[in-house]
Amino acid sequence: MVVIAVMMMTSYAVAGESETSMARRNLNEDIKASFDKEIAHWNNYFYTHNINLMRETVKVSFVVNKDQSLTVFRVISDDPDARNYVKYLFANNNIEAEKVLVGNAYTFDIVLRYEAN
Repeated sequence: MVVIAVMMMTSYAVAGESETSMARRNLNEDIKASFDKEIAHWNNYFYTHNINLMRETVKVSFVVNKDQSLTVFRVISDDPDARNYVKYLFANNNIEAEKVLVGNAYTFDIVLRYEAN
């Protein structure tokens, strides 16, 4: 069995970083690490939901709460499995943003590429 999984997140600028842009970049890395941790587990979401192939871009919108947790308020994709996976990822991982991002809302794209042979 071969599993190929790629997640890319777009829309964060890095040049001339301010405290806020560094915090956004760190949050990007934390979300990607959550994805990597989930996908590395043999009994991952795709396996347990019998998903063998996914090639989808998902637009995710979330707000950073006072306690620095994230609340997803919009997930847009044509693929219901992709939408459900992203909701699962955010609901089952304790992802925290830095204080400088509290009260702000963000939107970004997650490009999901998954194939199990």
